Amino acid sequence: MLGDTIDAIKLASYAAIGVTVLLTLLVTVLFMKMLVAKDRYSIAIMKSMGFTSRDIRLQYLTRSAIVLLLGVIIGTMLANTLGEYVGVAVIASFGATTFRFVVNPWFAHLFSPILIACCVYIGTRLGVSDIRPLKISEHIKET
Repeated sequence: MLGDTIDAIKLASYAAIGVTVLLTLLVTVLFMKMLVAKDRYSIAIMKSMGFTSRDIRLQYLTRSAIVLLLGVIIGTMLANTLGEYVGVAVIASFGATTFRFVVNPWFAHLFSPILIACCVYIGTRLGVSDIRPLKISEHIKET
């Protein structure tokens, strides 16, 4: 009876995974590029003090990892508590009051966080790629 609805939800979930990957990459790259542009003076100071581009990139990767960890923990908790209730409420509004979601724990707790972590890592690496060509003399000003 609900075969078409289940197929549509599966298709929507695959589309949501793809959109999540693209959005995570896009937001991470843009945010990191913005941070690098904002921190050019600080990066130039660190380079003049002897920090390598690799050291500075590692700092940005560490910042991203901390935000990622907090986001995955909070997102997993909210998905386990509110997520099913919201989904069931939406489906119930279409008339299927006894509809229940079956959560794949491997996907929800292992694959999904790893996928998002990979996207954040790649996005951060792409976003901080402007650090290497940054010239110290162009960004340090006397005040």
